[in-house]
Amino acid sequence: MNLFQLLFACLPLLVTSSILHINKDTFVPKDRTVGFKHLDAIAFVQWMKHAAMVTNAKERLLTKFAYLCRYHYCHDQETKMCNDICLKIAGKYDKKIVDDRVKSVKKGQEPLSGVETCKKECASDCGLKNCRVECDYLYPKHFLFGNRKAYEAEFNELLSRFNKH
Repeated sequence: MNLFQLLFACLPLLVTSSILHINKDTFVPKDRTVGFKHLDAIAFVQWMKHAAMVTNAKERLLTKFAYLCRYHYCHDQETKMCNDICLKIAGKYDKKIVDDRVKSVKKGQEPLSGVETCKKECASDCGLKNCRVECDYLYPKHFLFGNRKAYEAEFNELLSRFNKH
């Protein structure tokens, strides 16, 4: 490797409009992943980079959606049930709806107000597809966590840090 190649390889790549567009070579500035108490932001970014290495475009998006689901609803608890449900619902997500919702998260955005709001958001992410079974598992799971509001506020903060660039 010559000096030019080395310098080029070390240049940070800009993160595109949202976390869903992160790729395996994306340089993530430290300021985007620090300051979280309830959310392992570094692990989330690493999972998104891992998903970016999936060669098939459809499978890559499915994997990113599954990670997004697992972090949002299951607080990154890698249980078989949560993994299975998130993988199943990821295949039903409406790409444009989810992408637009992720891109719309702003700094300081309040956590969801209640179970019904979460239920509606979950169902809307699937567009015209029926996600009732998956949502009936996911939204109550999210509300079982004692730190739900703090976690969700941090998750929103993480997404907003990527959205502003």
